[in-house]
Amino acid sequence: MVYMKSPKILYVEDDPKSRLIIKKVLENTGCQVYDADNGKQGVKMAKDLNPDIILMDIMLPVMDGLEATRQIRKIDAISRTPIIALTAKAMVTDKEQILAAGCDEYIPKPIDIPHFLKILSQYLDTDLSLSTSYSAPQKKPAPEKITPPKTILAVDDLPQTLIMLEKLLTGKGYRVITAPHGLSALDLLKEHDVNLIISDILMPEMDGYRFCYEVRKDEKTRSIPFIFYSSHYSNKAEIQFGENLGANGYLVRPLEISKLLTTIEDVLDQELPERNPVSWSEFSKLHNSLLLSKIIEIAPEKEAFNELELEKKLESGHSYLIKEKDQAKSYDLFLRLLSHKYNGLCLTRSHPKFIREQYKLKKTPFVWLSNTKSDEFTSSTDLTELSLTIKEFITRARKSVVLLDGFEFLVSKMGFRVMLEFLQSINEFISNSESILLMPLNPEIMGHQEESMLERELTVLS
Repeated sequence: MVYMKSPKILYVEDDPKSRLIIKKVLENTGCQVYDADNGKQGVKMAKDLNPDIILMDIMLPVMDGLEATRQIRKIDAISRTPIIALTAKAMVTDKEQILAAGCDEYIPKPIDIPHFLKILSQYLDTDLSLSTSYSAPQKKPAPEKITPPKTILAVDDLPQTLIMLEKLLTGKGYRVITAPHGLSALDLLKEHDVNLIISDILMPEMDGYRFCYEVRKDEKTRSIPFIFYSSHYSNKAEIQFGENLGANGYLVRPLEISKLLTTIEDVLDQELPERNPVSWSEFSKLHNSLLLSKIIEIAPEKEAFNELELEKKLESGHSYLIKEKDQAKSYDLFLRLLSHKYNGLCLTRSHPKFIREQYKLKKTPFVWLSNTKSDEFTSSTDLTELSLTIKEFITRARKSVVLLDGFEFLVSKMGFRVMLEFLQSINEFISNSESILLMPLNPEIMGHQEESMLERELTVLS
């Protein structure tokens, strides 16, 4: 099929490597491609060029892609121009915002090139493919053969780290897929052909060591190069354990970008030796000892309070969601349960010394949800440490009440999905114990969808 007109496309993207890749693909189909590196410039170029279609990244400097789309929709001459969002953001609420801003379509990164060209073809009413030929005054050289990019699976429970890795590696020409923990990553390996895995170690659901063990155990995935990176497991014994599992690289955070990229390139270029997977007994013995080293041992202590009346009966084995702005009701319930001889553990974003003084808690242990080290109080924001510590405390205390005051703060650092999985894990442990979890939540901070999901996991205490 021959087309007389070359489609005119504007691509708004701040990453020069991403622009180059997409521009090369589209030009090889016969399109004219113009690019802008921020939203404000994109609006101006859209007005000047009147393109046939606009490709819009969302996370842009100067003016983000959502606002740029809204501005374009206000310009009569281009108000109906198709706008397709290309972005690594993947939450349902993000998709709703993208479409509500005026985008006609949403294509997630990493971009599936055949699917991408198919979508563009539908909007342009033109057959875009790498084999499409266009009439021209003179014979054009045949399009370059495009080598499919190598696929990297990045696994980490911190969304901001995954976004950084995806942006960096996509810009270097790799295709990137991501997972929040090892269990999810194993499912992705069933669906995708992966050339390399880079994985954190401390993660909920399934940590990096166990994930590597499962990868090396399976004949279908055994030969995939595997790189660990961690800021917690960084001594010689831990690194040696990772290498014995079959890791081809072991990086310690904070990562030097140049070292990360060099290690990835070296591992992909090397002919790696085949190793026999370690036995389960060998793995579990050292794995358990490494995990135990992450438990913060906190001794249960009972407060000497006169018994206070409980207005509502709270049942052991239940986790309660308390909707309030200032956490006063949660602390009141916490104190009343302590007076009924429960062993208490308080995790708080506020400085523990102020909470201790305000509520006269002399013996109750605290975990300060902070990265700031304290000689007086335990401090941590590491979800694996927090999870293991809570479970160990419940096991030792038997009859206990845990107050988790700071869920919104942890969501801001880790993302809601990761924190929901963390909470589900704690909730399951609470259900099989004589303990109670109290979790205050400010409904003005959390979105309606996230609040509804929490209500399905915890008992709402009105």
